[in-house]
Amino acid sequence: MKKAYLCIVLLLTMILAGCGVSVSSLKKPEPHGSMELEGTYAGAIKATMQVFKDYGFILKNTDYKTGLVQGESAVMPVLFFGTVTFEITATVEQVGDNTVRERITVVKKLVKEWTYGNTKSSKIVRNPGYLKKMYKDIQAQMLASEK
Repeated sequence: MKKAYLCIVLLLTMILAGCGVSVSSLKKPEPHGSMELEGTYAGAIKATMQVFKDYGFILKNTDYKTGLVQGESAVMPVLFFGTVTFEITATVEQVGDNTVRERITVVKKLVKEWTYGNTKSSKIVRNPGYLKKMYKDIQAQMLASEK
């Protein structure tokens, strides 16, 4: 009886210890979404807003002073799980006379709906091809609007 109790306590301790977040797992994300573009700061903000809308995002927040542009996708149902949305954030900064640096981050947010409540999770989407195409479209929009 004591051995069974001890085994259960040890098993629960190991399971609960594995659920914690260690400091080493909280490392800084890779700089996957930053690119320098040719054009003005104002042109980059306007082009980013336009491209976000072209990609189907609804603009939530735009702050010209800080160079922040935020958007969100429509809520999409996920079969047997709940709903998912995508949030996109861009920060723009002037780095040269005719050069801006832009960083785009896309976050997938999943809400799982259960009988007795909901659970929420989010994850950074790492899709270099998608971001590369988006930067290309932003650059094209900047060049088209400046002519």
